[in-house]
Amino acid sequence: MDSKQVIQVKGECNILTKEPSNIIAIRSRKWIISALLELMAEKKYDKITTQNIIERADLTRQTFYRHFKSKDFVLFAYIAQLYEALVEEVNKLEVKTFYAVLVVYFEFWKNHRDFLNLLNKTEFRYDPIECYHTYMEKILSTVENQICSEKVDTKYIQSFMAGGLGNIKNTWINDNYQESPEKLSEIIVTLLGEKH
Repeated sequence: MDSKQVIQVKGECNILTKEPSNIIAIRSRKWIISALLELMAEKKYDKITTQNIIERADLTRQTFYRHFKSKDFVLFAYIAQLYEALVEEVNKLEVKTFYAVLVVYFEFWKNHRDFLNLLNKTEFRYDPIECYHTYMEKILSTVENQICSEKVDTKYIQSFMAGGLGNIKNTWINDNYQESPEKLSEIIVTLLGEKH
């Protein structure tokens, strides 16, 4: 495999970090992802075939399989791109308070709500903990001491926060994004007894 992919293996997502280096591979990969997203706007995820994606991207079967094992790998690769962009946004913060990181998190997803709505519309089922645990680790590592001042194993803090944030995000999507990112962040900080 010569491209970055998120792979679901026994309930975990592993990130392969080798990026395509040639312009044709990068372009083909973008076309495949775009084709899948277009198809998801038209029909349920489980009705989309690899052949549909290949035809929409106007590429060969060989090109598709050079980059991805299946349509799931295409979608996970796009989700990974989004989380990488989210990590970059968090890293831009000059002062990384827990509250500030949460605001960035919810603001980011609000700006990508078209994709979140697309996932809901197509009834694609995925466990957000599996798909973003690696990224949440990067994000939360900057504020762990603010989340829990006691000596607690990092993996438990990250699992708790990843699950909680994933569920809050899903509730927020189902409520049509009624609360502002600031309000959601305030609710979470208050629930955890933190100050912002």
